[in-house]
Amino acid sequence: MKKCWDHVTVASRELTLVANFSVLDDRCGLATLVFAADVAGHVRTYAAEDCRRSSWRTALRFEASSLCERDGRLALVLDVPELALAAELVLRPATSGSQLHNLGVGGGGALHWSVWPRLRATGNVHYRGATYRFADAPAYRDRNWGAFEFGRVAWDWGYLLPDDDASPFALVFTRLLDPTRTTVFGQHVLVWEGRELLGSYRDREVEFSPAGCVHGPVTSLPPALALIRPGRAHDVPAQLAISAASRRGAIALEIACAHTARVLVPRDTGRGATAIHESLGRGRARGELDGCAIDVAGHTFLEVVHA
Repeated sequence: MKKCWDHVTVASRELTLVANFSVLDDRCGLATLVFAADVAGHVRTYAAEDCRRSSWRTALRFEASSLCERDGRLALVLDVPELALAAELVLRPATSGSQLHNLGVGGGGALHWSVWPRLRATGNVHYRGATYRFADAPAYRDRNWGAFEFGRVAWDWGYLLPDDDASPFALVFTRLLDPTRTTVFGQHVLVWEGRELLGSYRDREVEFSPAGCVHGPVTSLPPALALIRPGRAHDVPAQLAISAASRRGAIALEIACAHTARVLVPRDTGRGATAIHESLGRGRARGELDGCAIDVAGHTFLEVVHA
């Protein structure tokens, strides 16, 4: 089944907003998460006739919510009355993008990935009667597309963005696994300095070392699908260490998860659901690449998928 989705995260100390626009064959979906005093979210599916989208650039409009490119910037509009949420933000890229193509996901499927790790978001978010004003707030955006089946692939993916706006570094990581999470199809760590991609590591150069587990019930969406899966996270690491090393240098990244939500997606064939766990946290990366010393601390986003 063909799939395409655009993920956007906008973060501040008071509120972090996550929006995922997805196009799956003949239907569209919008998953929205808000991490504030608590974690809240909503998932909505739209009929194809209620959506407008472009196959060659970002131009998505699902009724009153949209994500569109304009003059090299992204305009994000969200209207989610179920969350008492309305947002209008403009995201300006602060780095160049990078693309990974033909990532194997098992079963003959393939995934393509474009990532812009660092953007600056300006605008307003109205949430539960309060207004949050963003001015050059840190943001992240990526786009994934390909043909594969939910239930036949799992993955870990995330990023680290610095607290210090003057820091030039940003890191993004991913690994793709089989449904049992015992066989790794591929893994990557990408490092940016300033606007440009400084370097990358892949496959045997990268090692993931999870530790501990997220405990307790988590917010699960949509509620109807949550009935078929226990309301607790399983095998979602409380901490994650990632090491990457090559002849160009070595980097060590450590992440501690603080808040987790779960989005459930029906499998394309058969019964059951794929669990997508979204965790905010804190992280730090240290090392050296091509003689450039790296030491960056900031907020992290970790997505753990169980088929």
